[in-house]
Amino acid sequence: MFSSPSAEIPDRELRTKWKDCKANPNPSRTKALACDNYERECDRRKSKGNLVCY
Repeated sequence: MFSSPSAEIPDRELRTKWKDCKANPNPSRTKALACDNYERECDRRKSKGNLVCY
């Protein structure tokens, strides 16, 4: 199975990017897509017991 580029981001960096997304109420279209990817990666890691974003 192919992994997303977000899967390669270290926990600390992912958390920072995820928090930045949560703090931005009106992201650009490109930023919103990136934020969706970070959210999915956070959820994927959460399902494996890694609560880096939560």
